[in-house]
Amino acid sequence: MAKKPSDEQRQTPPPDDVPAGPSDQLKATIEALIFASPDPISLKTLSKLLDSEPKEDVKAALEQVRASYDRPGGLQLVEVAGAIRSSRGPSCTNGYGGCFTSGPRRSCRWPPWRHWP
Repeated sequence: MAKKPSDEQRQTPPPDDVPAGPSDQLKATIEALIFASPDPISLKTLSKLLDSEPKEDVKAALEQVRASYDRPGGLQLVEVAGAIRSSRGPSCTNGYGGCFTSGPRRSCRWPPWRHWP
């Protein structure tokens, strides 16, 4: 007697004409661009930087990246004037603001033997 195929064996892959959506690589690239950019980055700028990708995929990937940061945590993505930037999360705003101050960098006296008599 022949064995019946299991449910897993009977599943067929999706047809080729169904759009797969943005790739994980595209989402990772968009995430890296957001965090590396010193200024908020817009969808228009992302589309120009990623001109080899369809604009619809860039938009969908950006929305998925934004959704992945829509949770409590130390980092968040915020919209500023129609663009996206990274920011620390609301749970990290109390007491940590003075950790990193702006202004001139101070030189480190290292290695210490340079300053020995």
